[in-house]
Amino acid sequence: LHHQPIPIAELHKADVQLRLRAQRLLLYRYDLANLKLDGTLDNGLMQLQAHAAEGDLRGNIRFDVRKAPGIAMRIEMDEVEARTLYTGDVNSGGTSFPRLTMRAQVAGTGTTLGGMLASANGGLIVTAGPGTLPVQTGFGFERIAGNILFVLVPGRRASELNELECAAANFTIANGVATSNDGIVLRFRRMDIMGSGAANLTNGQIRFGYRVVRRNFFSLSLLGLTSGFAQVTGTIGNPSVQLDPRSSVITGAAAWATAGISLLVADLWRKLGATGDTCARIAGSAQLAKDPLEKLLGERQH
Repeated sequence: LHHQPIPIAELHKADVQLRLRAQRLLLYRYDLANLKLDGTLDNGLMQLQAHAAEGDLRGNIRFDVRKAPGIAMRIEMDEVEARTLYTGDVNSGGTSFPRLTMRAQVAGTGTTLGGMLASANGGLIVTAGPGTLPVQTGFGFERIAGNILFVLVPGRRASELNELECAAANFTIANGVATSNDGIVLRFRRMDIMGSGAANLTNGQIRFGYRVVRRNFFSLSLLGLTSGFAQVTGTIGNPSVQLDPRSSVITGAAAWATAGISLLVADLWRKLGATGDTCARIAGSAQLAKDPLEKLLGERQH
């Protein structure tokens, strides 16, 4: 599908209206309740709006082939426990897991899906509230965050350390690469796990680095670090977390991620340590464009 040409001529001829209501929709590993989906396709312009009960999940997609083929997507959700989005047993046994809030917006142009991803611009903001991180289990954010904690603080009981206070990440998407320009933080009672890196939207490859910073009262002590970095590699769907005592993630060979990897130098640590509430600073600095597709199409025409 990545390299299959988009049937532009057929889309120009089509005139479609879509209205779907489902009490429950199972799609791959996702489980959505009370789904509402409305869409139109008219002379090369397709517009879709979706809403699901979990966390007031909302999505908008605009696919426009009237001039140059382009797609724009915006997805939002508020205070959703991530496990409720997935199929299977989500019984937490009374455990309170972090609730996620997300704002994502991306736009790309091209005659294939791969081309659109390679040209994608936009942004992604993710924040999480307090809760217990599952270690070496779960999906998505919970699995990656829990495994980072397990690797960076070895030899300690997970139950002593996995009570999250907050988390925040702000990504800028440019030319198909999502980069954490402002850093990523997982804040616990006595320490912060801080990191940075990038994800390649075209092939799904990821490369991130994290380290532990101990907190003294409400300040950060950059002298109280553990003995190494953790690095996350692999793909978005199949991430791998391991300890990197040589800190080689800083000088990684992934050329597409150069911008993200360079953020792991001292300037990032100084910026992340400049405030007592790192989660609020990262979330407060994030902004999404109002119409990324129109902006992208305008840039392509100049």
